[in-house]
Amino acid sequence: MMRYGLVWHYIFAIFFYGAINYLAWYYFSRCCGQKSRRLNIIFPTLFVLFGLCVSYDALQFVNGVYNSGVGEFLGLLGMSWLLGGAFTVVLLLLFFVINLAGKIFRRQIGAAVRKVFLFIALLLYLTAFLGMYNGWSTIVVNTQQFTSEKIKRPGVFRIAYFSDLHLGNVYNLATLDRTLTLVGAQRPDALLIGGDLFDDEREIVPALKKLDEFGAAYAIPIYFVLGNHEYYCNIAKVLDALAKSRVKLLNNAHVQLSGDNVYLLGVDYPLYEGGMRFDRKLAELNLRTALLRVPENSLRVLLAHSPEYIEVINNRVLVDLVLSGHTHGGQVEVGPLNFFKAKFRYLRGRYELPNLTAVVSTGVGGWLPFRFNCPAEINIIDIEAK
Repeated sequence: MMRYGLVWHYIFAIFFYGAINYLAWYYFSRCCGQKSRRLNIIFPTLFVLFGLCVSYDALQFVNGVYNSGVGEFLGLLGMSWLLGGAFTVVLLLLFFVINLAGKIFRRQIGAAVRKVFLFIALLLYLTAFLGMYNGWSTIVVNTQQFTSEKIKRPGVFRIAYFSDLHLGNVYNLATLDRTLTLVGAQRPDALLIGGDLFDDEREIVPALKKLDEFGAAYAIPIYFVLGNHEYYCNIAKVLDALAKSRVKLLNNAHVQLSGDNVYLLGVDYPLYEGGMRFDRKLAELNLRTALLRVPENSLRVLLAHSPEYIEVINNRVLVDLVLSGHTHGGQVEVGPLNFFKAKFRYLRGRYELPNLTAVVSTGVGGWLPFRFNCPAEINIIDIEAK
């Protein structure tokens, strides 16, 4: 049954899509001049085509049946076109300023300037498509070794870890299927999921069903910690579904892995008074609770959604290995430039700190599937004796 409470949201989305692309079309027309009849045919045609993609995706979302690969790809196309239009509107503002200055000083904008603006606009549309496609289609498997003198027995204990799938809209069960196929090929001994799995509550039950089937097929345990988006989605439904699933929630708790002295600790996301901010005092309490009755000489692996927990630990001898996500690696990185570096001290990759090793995943999803030089990833950690 259609959820009519969401219709207003998608009416606004389609309106926003139309407004953005109308402004982009207006910009193209001004750049090319009034004689570009071909452009006046091509652009509205593309507008309608990609508008249908957005509408199809929105209709699937409202009906809660948007889990096919076709719907996933059509949603990607529509969002790419929308993002390209948004990029172009920024250029439109610059073009407007130059055009206004030309009128004030009684100067015409030359054909060369128009062509440069048009080329940049086309490049922005191409960037939107390529960035979106790259973020949607590419998931790399990043394998690392972690050795410790605390491991007493020979052999390797393999952990598969991913986070931040953000199921809903473009990322759906088809993405989860691709992710689990890659995980299964690595033959892990345990699967860890670092939160922000859900963005739409209707994905909770079917996603956990798939995880149950995966865990049973490969005979491995699956552990999960909450991210901030589980709270934004529907935390009561998440907790209820997890209680009925074989996926074990580690909410400020621990479990022994591999029958050895390897312990996995899981901590909750410490929302500050129900808001979005990370509460460090609550994080300290969560960490202390998870550590209760964990043997002193054990190898401790901490599963925490946010890498801000690394700063809470602050080089104390509390855990040996931290696995986190949350940042998506910034999703876009150009040389030294990454817009999230100012917000997160530990943004992506592996960090060797005085008393612990931390791995911050770029995640397998995101709010938007736009990535550049920061691919989605699954982390494989091989733990063995030193």
